Amino acid sequence: MFWLGRVRGDVSFMLNGQTSWQSNKSLYPRAKYMGSIKLARKSPLQCNLHLFKAKPKQRKDKRSSKAGRNHTAQKSYSLGSKEPWLLATNLPPDYFGPSKVVDLYAKRMQIEETFRDLKSPQYGMGIRQSRSRYPKRYDVLLLIAMLAEIVLWCIGLAAQHLGWLRYFQANTVRKRAVLSIVRLGKEVRKRDKYPVKETIFRWSLIEYINLVHDAGRPQL
Repeated sequence: MFWLGRVRGDVSFMLNGQTSWQSNKSLYPRAKYMGSIKLARKSPLQCNLHLFKAKPKQRKDKRSSKAGRNHTAQKSYSLGSKEPWLLATNLPPDYFGPSKVVDLYAKRMQIEETFRDLKSPQYGMGIRQSRSRYPKRYDVLLLIAMLAEIVLWCIGLAAQHLGWLRYFQANTVRKRAVLSIVRLGKEVRKRDKYPVKETIFRWSLIEYINLVHDAGRPQL
């Protein structure tokens, strides 16, 4: 079984062929494949280590103190975003170089966005408000949510294709998308001034199918 995860905090590691342990913090000035190592001194785990430092996204927290701006979790998220990605994995390095490992780990962001789009009452479909305890009921709710999400994906892709994205985010942010495709679709769906014609919707459905197909294709 293969696995991939991010190393956070202060964790010791030892390079193969050496006898001394080092702190993972000493790696942060670099950005590359570190090689095969033993991770964690108490219970050593044999794995490969990759280091990646992304460009800062220049995000600013504009929430009020009442909205939880001073919450300890917010500080933890901020520190985590500034730290490089130190990724430990047992994927074979001959087939999975640093760029592929980083791409695989980055997919977690899309997965987290999907959970938020489903659960959040403010930004998504609000499934958490159902308060159901029955698995079969959740199966039905998730099926309905999945069908609704496909429709929102298509509307969002159409809006992106038509250049409507710029009307739904701050003027100061132009070079990257701030909203997820589903959130964009939801915002467009609320407003009658942005009608999506049937021909564009059919195009976006084909585009969605292609995206799903490519996302499920393994890259070795």
